[in-house]
This record gives sequence, structure tokens and C-alpha cells, in this order.
Amino acid sequence: MELYLILQAGIPLSEGMEILLEGEHDSQAKAVLTSACEALEEGCSLKDALAKDFPQYMVDMIGVGEETGNLDRGLKGLSQYYSRQEQLRSSVRRAVVYPAVLLTMLCVVLVILIVEVFPMFNDVYGQLGGSMTGLAALVLQFGIWLKAQWLVALVVVLGLVAVVGYGLHKGQSSGQRVLFSKKLGLSVATSKVASALAMALHSGLDLDMAVEMAQTLTQHPALHQKLGRCRAQMEQGESFALVMSQEGVFSSLHCRMLGVGVKTGATDDVMEEIALRCDQSAQDAMEQHIASVEPTLVVVMSLLVGVVLLSVMLPLASIMSSLG
Repeated sequence: MELYLILQAGIPLSEGMEILLEGEHDSQAKAVLTSACEALEEGCSLKDALAKDFPQYMVDMIGVGEETGNLDRGLKGLSQYYSRQEQLRSSVRRAVVYPAVLLTMLCVVLVILIVEVFPMFNDVYGQLGGSMTGLAALVLQFGIWLKAQWLVALVVVLGLVAVVGYGLHKGQSSGQRVLFSKKLGLSVATSKVASALAMALHSGLDLDMAVEMAQTLTQHPALHQKLGRCRAQMEQGESFALVMSQEGVFSSLHCRMLGVGVKTGATDDVMEEIALRCDQSAQDAMEQHIASVEPTLVVVMSLLVGVVLLSVMLPLASIMSSLG
């Protein structure tokens, strides 16, 4: 975005890069900007100056912008693309962290109840001439074992956390699932495809190449195949909006918007609007998913705590009644 603003202000890239370097305080960013400044001063293009330190598709988009004379629009498109991707990643992190913290707190309460409180009730039973039976006795024995073998229990818990974490990472890296949800994974992947298409069109790529770029960037298997079929149909002369509608990449409303955009020559602007809507849709879907997970965790853990307490309190109440 800073490079886009520099170009909009009419400042030469080499001079603009030096301005960015002067205002940078991070040592790693300084090293990258220094390398880019030196390359630009030697007469290299912006693409070549950034090739060593940045992702290949970003460098390619900058190269396309330089070749087509749309470098400023290409930089703005890249900025918006990365901004949306960071917002999605932040949403995913928040979606994972909050339920994890909630579950951890509830588990800590349950463990304290089993390890510390149950032995106190067992002493009360003993003073009253009784003993724990049934579920209460099983929970007591488990609490005694847990207190004695806490290291083994900790290893088991960490192993389960690692398995769950691996499952989350694998699902997200493949693009199929987000938070173990296929529907949410598809929504996030569609948002990324829309952002990639908007970025490619802003950089000056034609529709065929934009679809190819989006297919390269997406990791969702189903969307990858759909975009491949879209490319094949477009090569046979089908319109962009029609193939997107037939393959179900975007909603019917978005495809109608694309059709109007193609006819009016505003495909890139329409695609940008669709990307914004898809991004909002993905974030809304994520919030709904979190909203369904949170009460489920609370209900399950509350039931567990309630069952454990009732298994102790009901027999104790019966003993107290008989003594009375």
C-alpha cells in the first residue's frame, strides 16, 4: 500500500523505497528494503528488486503490472489481497483460541473437583460411618490415581492436544476444513479465490490468466478442480460469468454481477466488490460456528460437573436424613 501511495504521488520508485527505508525500524525489514534500494539504483525493475525476498506470485503480479502499465493498481490489489488474508487468519486464530481457553478453564475446575474436593467428601462419609459407592467411588479412585500419576496424565493430555492441533493444521493446510468444518472451509477458500481473482485483475491479467492464478493459489481440492474446469470451458469460448455460475464457484447473484461487469468493462471493480462480500460472508460463518461451539462446551462441561457432584451429594443427603 505504501508503494501504491508513492506511485500515486508521482515519486520515483527508487526514491520512494529510500523513504520507506528511512522510516523503518525493524531490522529484518530494513535489510529487505536495503537490498531492494540497491537493486533499483542499479536499474533493476521492481519485480527483480523484490524477487529474492517475497512470494513468487506477488513478484509475478508486480511483473504483470509493470508490463501492462498497471503497477499502481496491481500494488493496490496486492495490498487488499494481503489485508483480507490477514483478517481471515486473525479470525481463525480467535476462533481457535477462545474455545480452547474456555475448555481449559472448565477442565481445570473439573480436575480440582475430582482431585481435591472428592477426598474431603470421602472423609465426611467415613466420619458418618459410610463409604462412597457407584459412580462416586469410581470418580474418587480416578482422582486418587490422577493425583499420584499426574505426570502420566499430563503426557496423555498433551498428546491429545497435539493430535487435535495436528488435525486442525492438516484440515486448514489442505483447505478442506476450518475448525473441523467443511462448510466453513469452503467459505474461507471461496473468499481467498475471490481475493486472488481481484488481485490478478487489478494487476492487468486477462480473465483466463486470472483464473489460472487463482487456481494456483487455492489449496481447496474441490475449488481447484472447479477452476480447472472453468479454464477449460473459457478456452472453448464460454463467458467468465457463465462458467463461474455453472461450476458454482460463486453465488448466482455474484455471477450476475460478474456478467454485468464483463459487459461494461468493470470486471476488476466488480470482482473487488465480490471479494469483499465473500470475505464478510466467511467471517460471518466463522462467528456463527464459534457461537455454536461455545454453548455446547459450556453445557457438556456443566453436565459433567453436575453429574459428579450429584453422585456425591445425593447419597450424602440420604445418610444425613437417616441420621436425622
